[in-house]
Parts: sequence; C-alpha cells; structure tokens
Amino acid sequence: MLQKARSQGFKVVTVVFRGAEGLPITVPKLSYSGSSQDMETALDYICKHYVNDPRTGKRQTRVYAFGCSLGANILGLYLGKAGKKALAYLDGAGLYACPWSTEKGNKHFYENNRLFSWVIGMNLNRVIKSV
Repeated sequence: MLQKARSQGFKVVTVVFRGAEGLPITVPKLSYSGSSQDMETALDYICKHYVNDPRTGKRQTRVYAFGCSLGANILGLYLGKAGKKALAYLDGAGLYACPWSTEKGNKHFYENNRLFSWVIGMNLNRVIKSV
C-alpha cells in the first residue's frame, strides 16, 4: 500500500509503536491501545516539519492518515477525542481492521491465547532489558 501511494506521488510517513521492531525506547513510556496522545504528537511533528510552510505556518499540502488494527484503534481514539481540532492536521482518515471492543479483544488475546501472551511478554521483557 505504501509503495502504491508513493508511485502515485504521495509522500508517506509510517508511525510505529515505541519498542516495535527493535526500536529503542527513548522516553519512560510504552505504547498501548489508548495512546491517542501519541497520534497527536506524531501529527504535530509531521505537519511542522513536512507539511507547513516554515515561514508562514500555513499548510502546503493535504494530509491523510490510515490506521490498521491497533493503529486504527489509536487513530480512531485520537479522532474521537480531538473532534474538529483534528482538522488542523488531517484532511481525511481511514481505519482498517479496527478492534471494535478493546475489552473483548484483550480477553481473547490475553486469556484465551497463551502463545500470544507469551510472545507479548517476551517482547516486553526484551524492550525493558534494552532500556
């Protein structure tokens, strides 16, 4: 999807969770399904450095966000909390495979799926040891 967007002339940015894919933890905070402030922080940074004119602060291009799975959950939570204020950053957003019930999802993944819990626990252990 990113390659297709690039081939159509879009500039593409990917926002990932803290500690994901071996990224270092640089602040004393981990990402989780309620990290809507992280989305606002990322959008603010992207707009200030890549979207807005540095002299006038006016937007030079349109910005769209797409979230998948847990990313869709966080983007959707951000949009719901920000309301019309999100329009300062975004012209549109899409959510794909968004968890509709975080509570039920947690129960399924953590109580009914021991392998998932083990993998998440091992990854969290690795992240904590790397700090």
